[in-house]
Amino acid sequence: MFLYGLVACPLNKSQLLFIDFVINRFVIKLFSTSNMEVIKCCQEQFSFELPSDTLARRTNKFLANLCQCVTTLLLKLLCVCNIPVITVLLLFHLGSFLCVFGSIFRK
Repeated sequence: MFLYGLVACPLNKSQLLFIDFVINRFVIKLFSTSNMEVIKCCQEQFSFELPSDTLARRTNKFLANLCQCVTTLLLKLLCVCNIPVITVLLLFHLGSFLCVFGSIFRK
């Protein structure tokens, strides 16, 4: 549920870092250490990702799927609907631009 909230409510970099800080403090208390190397090692051993890393991975996956869907849709329009090739190419370039812009915008 927490990750769905992160996706639904756009957060800026400082807000994401604060959430990571809270999680790191929890792990520090859990393992009774303040050594960040130990904390990172524990997180890796338990396959625990920080929310900012998970959000970035899921966003990139979503944008890749979106680009693939746009490409598939445009190819089907070309084949099924007999739309002129120039129109499909323009739409394809627009879709590619939106995918690139979306990935740049989320960084």
